[in-house]
Amino acid sequence: MGEEKADRSLVEEWEAEMVAYAGSTEPYKRNGYFLNPITIADHEIQETPSSTTQRTTISLASSGSSNVHFKGWACPQRQWGHWVEKLQPIYEDLWKKAGIFDAIKASTYKIRRDPSSILGAAAFWCETTNTFLFPWSEATVTLEDVMILGGFPVLGEPIKKREPFEGELQELEKAMIAEHRKFNKTKWRKADQTLWTRQFMEREGDELEHVGFLSCGFQGIVGQYSIPIAVRLSRGVRIAIAPAILAGLYRDLRVLKDYLRCGGGAQEAAPLALWAPFSILQVWLWERFVALRPKALNYVNSGEPRVARWHDAAKKLELPFVISVLELPDSFQWRPYAISLDSWCMPSFYKEKGEWICTGPLANEEFVSFARCLTPCELVRLDCIEQYLPIG
Repeated sequence: MGEEKADRSLVEEWEAEMVAYAGSTEPYKRNGYFLNPITIADHEIQETPSSTTQRTTISLASSGSSNVHFKGWACPQRQWGHWVEKLQPIYEDLWKKAGIFDAIKASTYKIRRDPSSILGAAAFWCETTNTFLFPWSEATVTLEDVMILGGFPVLGEPIKKREPFEGELQELEKAMIAEHRKFNKTKWRKADQTLWTRQFMEREGDELEHVGFLSCGFQGIVGQYSIPIAVRLSRGVRIAIAPAILAGLYRDLRVLKDYLRCGGGAQEAAPLALWAPFSILQVWLWERFVALRPKALNYVNSGEPRVARWHDAAKKLELPFVISVLELPDSFQWRPYAISLDSWCMPSFYKEKGEWICTGPLANEEFVSFARCLTPCELVRLDCIEQYLPIG
């Protein structure tokens, strides 16, 4: 029984002797916690690229951000906020059932972009491990970050459902596709957020408007599949959206790294379009690196998502300064979400004292979600599969 429990454990606790980096050279014992699976092998382990090797492949001259277009960066318009306010009294309970209430609320906040921070972080990206290899440690954006900062669920059905819809759902999907095709007859030839909002917002809050609302909200995340996903969400079906978002971010970080490595920052280089929500990486950098943060931050009121802290906050930095900050651990915070913040409602899995939790069928859903964030796996998106090794 004990061996079976150990095999299912997400975390292992080891005690080892350590010596302080500075000061006394006397060894002392300390407990360390490691995520499974842990490799203990007598054969040669594949060498991980060093941080220096990663960063020096990119020249600081490749910092021209004018050629990099962040197409997936959410820029909520005023109408979108009004639309959320209109539908929330009608559909709030259903949004909570589907696990997207926090994501919808988070989508109303504006995150300003600092290109130097994004490009500086990309310089340390390792495509082999999907992590940032800093000189002092390894870290990465995890499902925990996507769940806390974006409000997206990590649990639920796969994002792409193989079986076709039947009955009412099939009719609802057909109606939405017909509405979408109407835009092909306009001079714009496509449905951007403004036109889509104008098309549906004037309705009376019916089911078709609700599906149009959800489709608009998730268009930048799931692209052409936003309609069938919106249909499922409109019925309260919970979908694991966070893994798909993180897979897209990992993929586009690799694309951005390759682009910069090949001199993509030069003025004469061809432009690069990235579709992942890099706003999550921007907020991740602010949450983790104190020196990169804007000075004026918002107070987070009770019931507001954590991302409200960064609404409309701005700080433009020079790339050399960003690199200097990322190369040192001085301002890095390992567990920023476990620190009490204003009136933000902290999830129940952040505790002052550690304790062992069994995540069985009757376990608290928040704990099961957090366990999912700590489990190495493959992140499945509609158009790619990425390795997930949660660190930092």
